[in-house]
Amino acid sequence: MKIVTGQTMAEIDRIAIQERGIPSLTLMENAGRATARHFHQLCGTLSTRVIVLCGKGNNGGDGLVATRYLLGRGYRPRVILTHPPEELSPDSQANFKRFRVLPFSRWGVWGEEAVSEWFREKPVVVDTLLGTGAKGKPRSPYDEIINRANANASWSLGVDIASGVDSDTGEVAGEAIGCRSTITFGLPM
Repeated sequence: MKIVTGQTMAEIDRIAIQERGIPSLTLMENAGRATARHFHQLCGTLSTRVIVLCGKGNNGGDGLVATRYLLGRGYRPRVILTHPPEELSPDSQANFKRFRVLPFSRWGVWGEEAVSEWFREKPVVVDTLLGTGAKGKPRSPYDEIINRANANASWSLGVDIASGVDSDTGEVAGEAIGCRSTITFGLPM
């Protein structure tokens, strides 16, 4: 089994998109669908309280796609965005628009009082805050959300890599989400 760095994975994504002509939205759709399937295999209980933590980059877009598929399976996940929808990456914005029009779509932006209340229920967390390109200690609001998830989640599923872990070195400069499982795509990280 080959394990690659975040830098290598970024190059693989670049080749897929620019040289092979695979749209980045297709890669995101595939990652989100696989995440929902993996989550369901790990959890399997539709009554499970689920929070999907979405950063403003494409890792957060993976989470938004996964949320759509979880809704389709009968779960009722809640999405917490780190930033307002207009600050999301273009692909994440596209998937946010697809998500927000669905029945039972519940979401909020970190910092809203109602959003912090969601953690009282000891949810399972799907971590799509920071992807393989993140370096160094997570800054606000990421550090606050990571701390809240670690203190209150019953367990967490990482997507690409646990937020707060450097994908090139494996080091943790500050806080990192303690994931029970992490799903990767293409090659293990």
